[in-house]
This record gives sequence, C-alpha cells and structure tokens, in this order.
Amino acid sequence: MTVGRLAMAAGVVSLVLGVVILVWPDATLVVLAVLFGLHLVVVGIRRVVVATRSSTMEGWLRALLGVSGVLILVLGLVCVRNPFTSVAVIAVLVSLGWFIEGVSDLITAVTRPEGFSWLYAIGGVLSVVGAAVILYWPSLTLTILLQVGGWLLIFMGVAEVASQWAGRRADAKAA
Repeated sequence: MTVGRLAMAAGVVSLVLGVVILVWPDATLVVLAVLFGLHLVVVGIRRVVVATRSSTMEGWLRALLGVSGVLILVLGLVCVRNPFTSVAVIAVLVSLGWFIEGVSDLITAVTRPEGFSWLYAIGGVLSVVGAAVILYWPSLTLTILLQVGGWLLIFMGVAEVASQWAGRRADAKAA
C-alpha cells in the first residue's frame, strides 16, 4: 500500500468513525474507547509509514512525524487494550493523542505550504483546542465527548481525504 493510499484510508476511517460516533450516541464506554483507540492506532501507523517512506520531507520533520506516530499508536493501543478504564482516563488518553496529532499537523502546515496545507492548520488548531478542552474538563459527560470527538474525527477525515485527493490531482496534471 502506498503512502497516499494509507493516508486516504486514515482519512476515510476518521470520517466513518466520526459519523458512527455521532449517529450512535448511546455508545457504551467500551465502544467509545475502542473506536477512539482504533482511530489513534490508524493515525499512528500512517504517521510512522509516512515518516519512514517519505523522500520529500526534511530529516527532523520525518523524525518528529515518526515519534509522534509511535506515541499516538501507543495511546490508541492502550485505549483498545483497556477499554474498561474510566471515562476520565479515556478522555485524557484521547486528548493526548489529539494534542500530539494537532501539533504535528500544525508543523506540517507550516513546513509544507503547498496544496491544502490550510486544512492541516485548521485541523491542527481544532485538535489542540479539543485536546485542551478535554484535558481541562476530563470528567465531561460521555455525550459531550462523543459530540466533540465525532465532529473532530469528521473534520480530520475530510481534511485528510481532500488533501490526498488534491495531491493526486496535482500529480496527475504534472504527469
């Protein structure tokens, strides 16, 4: 699987999980933990693959992407492996994953201004703000966490798919 296809798959997974979370608001803690954990696992794997396969990124950016990918992947695995932990613990784990992802997206937007980098910037800001809100109020009700998380996943998924789609169109025009 190419990096572009993996990135597109990560975007689609984010979008689908966001819709599922919003449509299924009565989800149990276990389902919530597993869904958010799966999202973090997919995003973490994508970041590690991009970091190891990209030939266009500078070394420090690849290292940052790889380290953030591993951290996000580990946080996701903790959520999936231990879905019975409390809402506050799951909220903190998810928000840490979003914070790392948001900072990484902001760095990507600044260092790679071509294409739809503004989507990465908006997604990065939303991820960091969403993470900060959840960290500040870790005891948010499940409903609010579901709504915020669902909408954030939808936006991140749309941003990733749009960015990959634009990149493919640009590559096709250049060829």
